[in-house]
Amino acid sequence: MQYIINYFQYIMKYLPHNISGYPRRSPLAVANRIEKYIVGKHVCEIGSHKGAISLALSQYASKVTGIEIHKCLVYEASKIVDNAPGGLYENTSFEYCDITTDSIPAADIYYVWITPKLFNLLLRRLLDEKPDFKGKIIFAFTKMGVTNPVQYLKTMGAYNRFGGEVITFDINSPSFYVFNGQTYRDKMIKTYSMSKSPHSKYNLWIIDRDEYMKNKLTVNHPYENEWQHLCSTYKSLT
Repeated sequence: MQYIINYFQYIMKYLPHNISGYPRRSPLAVANRIEKYIVGKHVCEIGSHKGAISLALSQYASKVTGIEIHKCLVYEASKIVDNAPGGLYENTSFEYCDITTDSIPAADIYYVWITPKLFNLLLRRLLDEKPDFKGKIIFAFTKMGVTNPVQYLKTMGAYNRFGGEVITFDINSPSFYVFNGQTYRDKMIKTYSMSKSPHSKYNLWIIDRDEYMKNKLTVNHPYENEWQHLCSTYKSLT
């Protein structure tokens, strides 16, 4: 019996697990939601923290690169990859990157949990400044963000202005994710306010450069008035 317990603990040690927990980190179930976009692709997670999301994405993507501004977190995530049995995460790596100044690694798909103050910077660096980029960017966000609705207002404003699609799923219900064909419970740590909040939907805005540039250059865009309204609301909150 103890052998079974020890083996289980050994396996669980290397499975993706959300150390920091929601709402500070995306639920691992997001990997299953975006499977069709990332299969066989090189995915770059911007702000990979301790690596949980990148590791969950690695089962579908051909290659995963997690970039993170905190070197101590890059070290922790890299250690999981190095010590995982059987080359479990051999297609995954982590590296230091300051997206405000450093070159962002080339990839087919970018995944990022949105920080409102860096949102416009990411749009510029990933879409405006990458004319050869033919992939998609997946922005994760919630209606209440981490502490306030600014994240939601900025992202939905951009969606209304530039197009793309938004996928929504409930995070109040038990969340599960699949890894290597097995289903696991996604351990999400919710604050009291978030667990009681009606704004418990998790959202993904998915946009490609062609649609972004086409709508950016469109005069009298049909959502222009709503975009301006959301921008005004955002300014009043900051």
